[in-house]
Amino acid sequence: MASRSGLKSVARRAGVSTTTAGRVLRGERNVSEKTATAVKEAAAELGYVVNSMASGLKNSKSRLVAIVVPTFHGSVFSEAIEAAAAALREHGFQMIIGESSYEVDQEEEAVAALLARRPDGIVIVGTRHTPRTRKMLESAGIPVVETWDIADHPLGANIGFSNFDAAEAMGLALIKKGYSRFGVISGPAVDGNRALQRLSGFRSALRKHGLQEKWCEIVPYHHVLGNLAEGGRHIVGLLQKRARIDCLFCTNELSGIGTIVALRRAGTKVPENIGVAGFGDVEIASLIEPALTTVRIRGREMGLRSSQLLLKHIEEDEDISGIVEDVGFEIAERDSA
Repeated sequence: MASRSGLKSVARRAGVSTTTAGRVLRGERNVSEKTATAVKEAAAELGYVVNSMASGLKNSKSRLVAIVVPTFHGSVFSEAIEAAAAALREHGFQMIIGESSYEVDQEEEAVAALLARRPDGIVIVGTRHTPRTRKMLESAGIPVVETWDIADHPLGANIGFSNFDAAEAMGLALIKKGYSRFGVISGPAVDGNRALQRLSGFRSALRKHGLQEKWCEIVPYHHVLGNLAEGGRHIVGLLQKRARIDCLFCTNELSGIGTIVALRRAGTKVPENIGVAGFGDVEIASLIEPALTTVRIRGREMGLRSSQLLLKHIEEDEDISGIVEDVGFEIAERDSA
């Protein structure tokens, strides 16, 4: 794990004094635009993050651990946060949280802001990052744990599961139940993100049986996460316009829950008229009527193991780089499909 890129390195690369570099990075205005640009570019290239804590604390522990999650909506990530926070509290650490809104650029902003607080470790949901985010994390000199996916090249440790395998298993389970005309509701599937992996895994299951989905609709996350009822109505509207299907697979859990609620209000019976399956198994999934068939994610286990690994590094100075643990998943077969 690389050590923090210092202010001297930034100044040297920008061709200015450390005093001038410090003024620029503190946001002071008494520097020319050309110089300010050179310093900022050098800092970005080196992954340097301005330390908002007192310089006198440089060599002490902050007793803070950072975590970046895609959203605060629903409970799919809250279980992981609660488990991680509980384990950390037992060792005298507190958690600070950032939100990425499922966008790598916003994740970059969150990581920069959190690293400025000098956390002793960081957990990130996901393995897809901007080049600057990777550089900041590699230069931070703290343990990193990526979760919710299995990385080809982990930044540090990796606690997750295969989104492809989980969605493929769900597809095979639904086909075994007799479904053959599928529709899919997916979040934006780009650049190897989890939505794309789930979509690809589900399609793999269909191909194994000589099938393909009748249609696939990409629904921006804010359509569902911002208002569950409105998101469900939006999806039901799509169902009415699209080719007839006998089962709908939603790669996001809240899409599945909102769809079931909206279908019932529209007088469509689930699963008699159409089956619905989701991905995530938030608490309400088993409480709605009919209960949602879904992929059960072991979020609590991922949160706990992430904290345990960070503590091994922070308190025992044990190198956790390269540790990869697959926590697996389960298919929760319920009444909706």
